[in-house]
Amino acid sequence: MSRSVTDPPPPPPPAPIDGGSRLCLACRLCSDGSLFDFARLRPDEIDQAAAQGMAPVRTATDTRFALPCPRLGAGGCEVYPDRPSVCRAFECELLKSVNRGERVLAEALPLVTEAQRLRDIADAAAPTEDRAHARRRWRAMSERPHDAPPDPALALAMTSLNLFLDRHFRRPAERLLSASAVHLDSNDM
Repeated sequence: MSRSVTDPPPPPPPAPIDGGSRLCLACRLCSDGSLFDFARLRPDEIDQAAAQGMAPVRTATDTRFALPCPRLGAGGCEVYPDRPSVCRAFECELLKSVNRGERVLAEALPLVTEAQRLRDIADAAAPTEDRAHARRRWRAMSERPHDAPPDPALALAMTSLNLFLDRHFRRPAERLLSASAVHLDSNDM
């Protein structure tokens, strides 16, 4: 088939997806509310985030939007080219290990799959209310261990999920739990 001068050129082939990008596309735990409750915005991003439907909330120290991100769709980030800087810059510990060559993608993807499986178990154990709200409520309670415990199935599922996320995805400063802090006392039985 011949092309005329007025025919547009064929589109370039898609750029190959590197291991880190492939990992992010498979994962999305940073945007779905599993790792964090909110994402901070820079002052120059607030209006754009509001226009994108992220509902920025001003606090005494910053402006943020709640996770899961309202722009996370079935196909991924719906505003990817115009996403906030926090989303552009964030790299979980698993992604960093792949980018540094310490772990290959074939080792990292099963960790993502396991984290998603644990998240799904925790979501199934949560009340039928908004799953993200249940995760936030559990994380708040985990900071106050002497408060009344939530449903035991939910507590076990959330503890399992967050220990896994702490070990493979969160930086030390972001970790919610330490293995030594999670224990059963004989008085608890």
